[in-house]
Amino acid sequence: MDNPLPVLLSKERSWRWPSKPTLMGIINLTANSFSQDGFAEHINLAVAYAQKLLHEGADWIDMGAESTHPGAKPVEESIEKKRILTAVHAFRAQNKNAFLSIDTMKASVAREALLAGADLINDVSGMLADTDMPQVLASQKAAICIGHMPGTPQTMQAQLMEGNIVEELLGFFSRRIEVAMEAGIPRESILIDPCIGFGKSFKQNWLLLQNLPRFRVLNVRVAVGFSRKAFLGELAHAPRPSDRDQATAAIVAVLAAQSAADLIRVHNIALAKTALEAGTQLASQPLPA
Repeated sequence: MDNPLPVLLSKERSWRWPSKPTLMGIINLTANSFSQDGFAEHINLAVAYAQKLLHEGADWIDMGAESTHPGAKPVEESIEKKRILTAVHAFRAQNKNAFLSIDTMKASVAREALLAGADLINDVSGMLADTDMPQVLASQKAAICIGHMPGTPQTMQAQLMEGNIVEELLGFFSRRIEVAMEAGIPRESILIDPCIGFGKSFKQNWLLLQNLPRFRVLNVRVAVGFSRKAFLGELAHAPRPSDRDQATAAIVAVLAAQSAADLIRVHNIALAKTALEAGTQLASQPLPA
């Protein structure tokens, strides 16, 4: 089913959704990134890397200063805020127009980042970690990507979800979208992300990827992030996250061919861009008679 919402609204700007998935490049401003590419102590290098990703074909940039991989410890608010604001100011000094997402679960960090020039807040907790988040986003007229993380990074893998995970997440997102809209966030400013690998088993991750089109019934755009995740390491026998880029690209191509997602977060933009174009081209070719 085609999504009827043609644009994403945020802070008096709009992103017109193309016919193929939008690529979001990942920038980790952390010291303990699971993918071993953190820039916690080198914000200038992070900004230069963001420019590289844009040049390679990223449509959006996503910056986060607190790792949320399984077992990751929380970062003090003051440290997270300093990393984020330094990076946002430096990024905006070089690039006034690129769309910028900030990965945070803290409302105060979100507020300061939006005032500094961010466009969207990517909250993997679904605005549950900080109950002030909906009001902050509404007051700033900012967009939100509502994620799904059962528990916290320290607990989410200890007790994996059970039952029909697709139906569970459909119900979860329906409730969280309602909360966002009741706070004053319009539907055109909302995305959802099932958060592959967050409290889900190997099988559940694949079920979610397979069933992404079902989430369109919620009448919002669908984002997904699976780049370099551990379940791909099991599939490709690749213990190192950086060795999982080809498996990541393969899924990008499939999702592009199926038009199953609107936004895909990846680390290796150059490889994902090629896969995206291949998948899009494959889907556009007429079937043989």
